[in-house]
This record gives sequence, structure tokens and C-alpha cells, in this order.
Amino acid sequence: MANARQNKQKRIEQKRAKRKSAQKKNDQGTNQTGRPSFRAIITIPKAPVHECWITSSIYEEGMGHVVVSRMLTNGNIAFGGFLLDIYCLGVKDCFLSIKPKFEYDGFRAKYESMYKLENIHQTCAFKLVDGAVDYARSLGFKPHKDFKNNKLIFGDLDPSLCPTTYEYGKDGKPFYISGPDDSQARQQSIINQLRRVYKDDEFDFMVGDLPLDVVDEIDGKDLMFSEYSITGEPISDEY
Repeated sequence: MANARQNKQKRIEQKRAKRKSAQKKNDQGTNQTGRPSFRAIITIPKAPVHECWITSSIYEEGMGHVVVSRMLTNGNIAFGGFLLDIYCLGVKDCFLSIKPKFEYDGFRAKYESMYKLENIHQTCAFKLVDGAVDYARSLGFKPHKDFKNNKLIFGDLDPSLCPTTYEYGKDGKPFYISGPDDSQARQQSIINQLRRVYKDDEFDFMVGDLPLDVVDEIDGKDLMFSEYSITGEPISDEY
């Protein structure tokens, strides 16, 4: 009889601990999978913009990151990142995360140690990303599968308010540069798609080893968002 009461009490305590854990994640803006909670999905687009920045090499190399962040009412930072290929493929990777401010600051500091960052107005960040997506679609390429959900970080920003004009492609042509994770089959598929839209002299491509005069030391870490990168897996709360 005593054992039965002890087991019942243990189950009650386990349920309480589970509820507390779920409440803590909800307070942080994430659910039990680590993804933004339903409440966060509603509030993120309406939260004030904290800051927006890009890796400035995007204009020279055609590849770079755009990060947009918003301050939530509990002090946490919701931020979305987009790996852009403005020469050809548009949004190659993206993520959406919610972290305490000190962890977000650590994330930015980590990027500052690897890249030169440039602040950008939020409407221009949206315009740059949206334009890259439209350009890639015109070539027959879809954005990363999580883009539809993760673009909510832009909320009701109006990209038409950005006075900057962005150019896509290189020297007026699509230019596909293969990434370190692009298999030969993927490389050929992308080139074949470009040939469906353009003649061979109307686009350029480079696969395999990349000379420094074309792209400055692009490697695996340059093309990924490190632990923030997601490809359909839950966003981790670990930093």
C-alpha cells in the first residue's frame, strides 16, 4: 500500500516537473521541440526590430548572411538568418531561433570574429532577401524549404521603402558557384536547369575547387549557419 502511494506521488511530481519545463520553454518562446511556440509565432512579427546586419562580403563574393532580430517582451531575442546566393540560387539555408539576449550577443560576436559585418536597415534586409528569392525563382530555383515559415521574422516590413537597388547575378548573368556539399549530381542538375532557361554563353558556372580571385576562401563553415542551421530538424535550445 505504501509503495502504491509512493509511486502515485512520484508520478505527480514528474507531471509537475514536466509542466514547469514546458512553461519555461513557453516563456522563452519555444515549445517542447525547440521550435518557436504558437504564441511566439504570433508575437515575433509584431515585436520591435532589434537590429539587422549582413556579412559585407556578400556583394563581392555573391554569398553571405543576412540576420534580422526582434526584441520580445520578455527580453529574449527572436532572430532569423538567411544564407544568400545573390548570383544564382537565392536562399540556400535559413533558420529562426529565440535566445536570451546574452546568447544572441554571443552568436553575433562569433560571426564578427569570422566576417566583417555591416548594419543594414530592416526594410533593405527584406528587400535584399526577397529580391534574391525572386531572382532564383526566375531561373527555376526554389528557396530553402524552411523559408516560408522563417520569413515571418520580417513581419509587416515594407521592402519598397528601401531606397537601395540591388543587383543579382554577376556581370548581368546568372553565376552558379558550387558549394562544398554539392554532389556532382546536384551540380549537374543546377547546370541543366540553367540550360533550360539560357544558352550556354548567357550564364556562367564554376564547380570544384574555387580560386581565390573568384571567391575569397569560401569553405564549409562559410556556407553554413553552424549550430543554428536547420534542415527540417527541430531548433535546439543548446548554443
